[in-house]
Amino acid sequence: MNNSKDPDPKILNCLVDKFKNGKFNEVLTNGEEILVDFPENVFVMNVLGLACFNMGNKTDAVTWLKQAYQKSPANIETASNLALILQSEKNYSEAIPIYETILKSKSDVPEILFNYAVALDQANFLVKAETTYKKIIDLRKDFGPAFYNIGLLTKKRGNLEQAISYLERAAELMSNNAEVLAALGSVLKENGDYEKAKENTLRAISIKKDARFYFNLATVFRDQGDLASAKEQYNLALHFNKNFPEAYNNLGEIFRDEGKSEEATDLFEKALSIDSSFGKARYNLGILFQEEGRFLEAADSFSKSKIDDWKARVCYCYYKGGYLKQFLSEFETTFELPHWSPLLASLSAHHSKSYDMPDPYKFCSEPLSYVRKQTIDTLAEPNSTFRTELINQLNELEIGSRKQGRLINGVQSAGNLLRRKEEIFRILAGHILVEIDNYIDGFDKDCEFLKSFPKTPSFQSSWFVKMQNQGHLTSHIHETGWLSGVVYLKIPDNQNNDDGKIQFGIDGDSYPSTSVDYPKKIIDIKEGDIVLFPSSVFHKTIPFKSNFERICIAFDISPPK
Repeated sequence: MNNSKDPDPKILNCLVDKFKNGKFNEVLTNGEEILVDFPENVFVMNVLGLACFNMGNKTDAVTWLKQAYQKSPANIETASNLALILQSEKNYSEAIPIYETILKSKSDVPEILFNYAVALDQANFLVKAETTYKKIIDLRKDFGPAFYNIGLLTKKRGNLEQAISYLERAAELMSNNAEVLAALGSVLKENGDYEKAKENTLRAISIKKDARFYFNLATVFRDQGDLASAKEQYNLALHFNKNFPEAYNNLGEIFRDEGKSEEATDLFEKALSIDSSFGKARYNLGILFQEEGRFLEAADSFSKSKIDDWKARVCYCYYKGGYLKQFLSEFETTFELPHWSPLLASLSAHHSKSYDMPDPYKFCSEPLSYVRKQTIDTLAEPNSTFRTELINQLNELEIGSRKQGRLINGVQSAGNLLRRKEEIFRILAGHILVEIDNYIDGFDKDCEFLKSFPKTPSFQSSWFVKMQNQGHLTSHIHETGWLSGVVYLKIPDNQNNDDGKIQFGIDGDSYPSTSVDYPKKIIDIKEGDIVLFPSSVFHKTIPFKSNFERICIAFDISPPK
């Protein structure tokens, strides 16, 4: 054993040169030889750890770096390397305390703070991670990755406006980074700013032709209702990645919405051939089987999907198919869950009335009492300028139609109308939210529907419906919503009796019926009216005779998270 403290610098330089040139096996051999004579040398242990890491041997990398760290915990380089490798192995419980030890003496080093923030973020300590990213930004206004990461984090936490602000700054600092531009486009899309979303996503594509970016662009077009462009972009995504189950699935959803069931089925099955555990495609197959009346196959698909409201869908298939025993058995398994499903509420209310028994599902009792008509004054004014502008805007928009099997002599728009950036839709959305507040204030909050009402209501979906002579919608519910509503913009004059009115009830959708007289409620509507109701309530439009068009905007408010 050599009595000197450190090896000859020439020996260390030679070791480093071999590391830089990627001769990692030689580094291991020479490094271990050096440690025979200099067993306390932390620098050599550090190099050995990094060599092992670069060779893919993370276990030995951690062993060497832990040994070095134990001998010299104050060595910032060793501690940082160890923390980074532990972090890469998702060993956050060890990595985070090491970062915190380092930061006791190096609290103002942005790079160390950044690695610490990333570890916190990955470990789902989001508040602490956000605070740390903000500290980095305070120290360095040009630290692009910190702006990027805090943008993604705030998006994850649901603050879209703040996320956009951070990601816009990241895009300024990292203007040639395709991932940053694509992320900004994605958040802009979620916030309804479709044109800016397209602009940034196209910038990302110009830098890097990535399947994910084409996929994101397709979702923008789809939300706008431009289904032809959406299909084109999904196909481009598949051109660059033929094993992209999400793209096959979403393309299948468009074909399904266009009423092309065979094409949709092929695409869902293609997605599942790539990833048999892909629940969304399995769920979508269930929807198709359900629509075709293949209820047992549908129930099986929903059960295997294990996503969203699959239990409610299984119950629906059993009930609709007349498999009452299976329905009751499955329905009982939902009682322990929050009573938040409009579909289950609809089934329970119908079954309870059919067999004269108490309704066990507590979404809302006496659902027809929660149907309310209100008025948006600015729309109801005679010769309302706002109403006229809305109708003109709807006529000018190039929005694709969505196949709606329940809609007779009419057309329904695709996309999410009230999430668009056009000012007139934003204004209408604001009026609707005011009326929703008024609606809620008009009830005692004695059921889950109101007790758990979303604190910040958002439009899960929204669309216009235009009907012509003999137009109507058959009875249905909005099973994935919470609160639903309709705003009336144009009503044909001179209707007879109940022509064109909206009817509510607890019976519909060809549920198995008994001789029971199911209650119903008919609402007379005028231009400027808004009708609000729980998404669990059956409703239909009564056919009307007129040479004039009937126009309304319908929407669903998202369930609580």
